[in-house]
Amino acid sequence: MLEIVKEPKHWAANDPINRHLGVLARRSGWTEECDRARYALEAELKRRGFIEFDGTPQHYGLWLVGEHLEYQVPADRQGHLAVFRGQKIKMFCTRAGHNRRWYFAGPVDQ
Repeated sequence: MLEIVKEPKHWAANDPINRHLGVLARRSGWTEECDRARYALEAELKRRGFIEFDGTPQHYGLWLVGEHLEYQVPADRQGHLAVFRGQKIKMFCTRAGHNRRWYFAGPVDQ
């Protein structure tokens, strides 16, 4: 499981990522508004060059759609995050299945 560096800083209020995460954080159930926010979040992360991959929540520590964290990737990291060795990244959970989650990851400065 990943060790969280810290809870991530939120972007400016007018940043699209912050708006979409806000919708997902306030949800009490899954609605059409949540679905639109998730699709928009994925599109914005792709536009910013984040990579997309799937994994288990036990391994990555993100269980719910909209959860996110910052993580310092070890220099010897294998797997999906190997491209970020030695960097601090942001990770987002964007989809949830029975025992799989879909994630986006990218450097903190993106």
